[in-house]
Amino acid sequence: MNPSEDSYGNRSEGAAFPEASPHADGPLVVVVDDHEDSVGVVVYVLESIQCRHISMDSGAGLLEALRSIRPDVILLDILLPDINGLDLIDLIRREFSNLQIPIIAVTALSSAQDRHAIAQKGFTDCLIKPFDLSLLRQKLQNYLYQHQSSFFPISANCSAP
Repeated sequence: MNPSEDSYGNRSEGAAFPEASPHADGPLVVVVDDHEDSVGVVVYVLESIQCRHISMDSGAGLLEALRSIRPDVILLDILLPDINGLDLIDLIRREFSNLQIPIIAVTALSSAQDRHAIAQKGFTDCLIKPFDLSLLRQKLQNYLYQHQSSFFPISANCSAP
């Protein structure tokens, strides 16, 4: 096992699973993506806005993590090796029905039909790869501030490149 991985093989970048308050050192963002390059770009932006972050490459890892942590935002790739993100959000909403965390889809799927399916599944927002770093930064800051007061889903905001 790599020292930066937990027992499930999930990569932890910049922070371990928090034990006490998830807001102690800044907002916590979970990044679920199996492409290390994509994770690296997102982590760069997260660090620039002083966010703690945990990255993992599987839906199973996210479900396990949500049993012990409450992130402020989840960035979820749609095309994961173990489960489709559209199915994963259904599992999250069913297993963690009281969870009011913004979940932003991050995907290369860019057709109008794909964007509609993402919005219909209840994602808060989506980013189409490749995305502009300033757009990611802006969306994260908006949802982090919104989530700290009260969160209301905005399901139809799917930004095309």
